[in-house]
Amino acid sequence: MDCDVASYHVESFDYLAEKGIHLAALDVPAEKFRLPTGEAVELRYTSAQLGYPMVEVKQGSSVVDSLKLFPSECRQRGLTYRGPLKVSVEIRLNGVKMDFCEVIVGEVPIMLKSNRCHLRWLTREQLVAHGEEGTEKGGYFICKGTEKVIRLLVANRRNYPIGIVRRSFREKGPLFTQYGMMIRCVRGNYSAVMMTLHYLESGTIVIALQVITF
Repeated sequence: MDCDVASYHVESFDYLAEKGIHLAALDVPAEKFRLPTGEAVELRYTSAQLGYPMVEVKQGSSVVDSLKLFPSECRQRGLTYRGPLKVSVEIRLNGVKMDFCEVIVGEVPIMLKSNRCHLRWLTREQLVAHGEEGTEKGGYFICKGTEKVIRLLVANRRNYPIGIVRRSFREKGPLFTQYGMMIRCVRGNYSAVMMTLHYLESGTIVIALQVITF
């Protein structure tokens, strides 16, 4: 029986690589400032792309070629299996688009067998030839030569109200009862915030929001 226990992890990373990172970049507020001359400058992310793990072949200080980097080499050399994160930045001057530039802002660990992994489309024979198990399912990362996995967390159903009876609600303040309703509000980019509606003895409600600060 061939049971793909890693599919949840791989599918989640696939979404991150294809859409999630792009949506996250669009959600970053624009950076605004003024030059000494008084002109207003605005910098904004317009896109983000996650690349494939590659190793650069250099001749002196110049890069002459790029070769595919496979997980087995990372295990042997103590490397991290990662790909470049490239973003596009739009530059506006006094509200007018002037230019844009593409910048590699860092590198992100790549999940094995995801859509950014070179093992994704290999056959069993090819997997073995590259030092992997023929039944390799992926779903984990290689960081400094060590295999690491992120635990799969179970969260409340998104955008769905759940009625709760909890004694600790009474400790929130005067007139609070043990009755409440919780909603996990999720945006299109999968960022989430918990909202709780507390029922009071006066017949009114109090809304409590989870505030995230940076």
